[in-house]
Amino acid sequence: MDDHVVLQIVGKTRVAFYLETIELDGSAVIALLVDVLRVAKKSGVAVESQGCSSQLMKIAAVNGVDNILPLHPLS
Repeated sequence: MDDHVVLQIVGKTRVAFYLETIELDGSAVIALLVDVLRVAKKSGVAVESQGCSSQLMKIAAVNGVDNILPLHPLS
């Protein structure tokens, strides 16, 4: 994971990602979120992801990480 992302997480109590305008491949986003969650848990940081598309939610389910990732669908 990018050191810049790690520096943005460490020292915080909560981090929120707003994914409604994300243009990356869904599986790449899921992989990034899993890495972020791993670092955040080690640092005691709460993570949530808002504005997840139904496709992103499906990709998380297919990859078996929908139950560990804090994904919240588009309203």
